Order: sequence, then structure tokens, then C-alpha cells
Amino acid sequence: MVYVTKFSDVESRQVLNGRAAWSRDPSGGTSAVDSMSVEALRNGFGSDVLHLLLEASAADTRVGALGRDTLEDRAVDKVEVRPASGDGAR
Repeated sequence: MVYVTKFSDVESRQVLNGRAAWSRDPSGGTSAVDSMSVEALRNGFGSDVLHLLLEASAADTRVGALGRDTLEDRAVDKVEVRPASGDGAR
């Protein structure tokens, strides 16, 4: 996965490949990122809508209804998704 941040003509890239990550600065230099940044990138990768829906549809994922709630003046259903991977509830 590649995150690209661009302001005017200045571009920065953060790259995630499994459990390794690095960044590329505007001058073209590349450096490894620390473990906290790797986890932040992994969290971002796993929390987009496509990956959340894929995880929720897995046969070994537990999904449960938690009732009703209100969000910005709208009635919503609350659900909890517990993936078998143990990555926590979402």
C-alpha cells in the first residue's frame, strides 16, 4: 500500500509491505519508518471500507447486534465485529 501526500508540487510517500514500511521524501531519499509508524499504516490499511467488509464477511468472524443508537440525529444499528485474527472489535 502506498500513501501519497502532496502539497502543491511537494510529494511525500509512505509505503507499507506486510510488516515493513519506508518513506520517500520530496528530494528522492528513502528511509525506514519506526515500528509505531508501521502499525499506524497497517491500521489505516485494515480500516478502509473494503477491508472492513471483507473481514466482516469471513466465515470465522463473529458479528453481533448491539441495539440501536443515534448518530447525528439519525437512528442507526450498532454492530460489533470480532475477527478470528484477534485484531480487536470494530
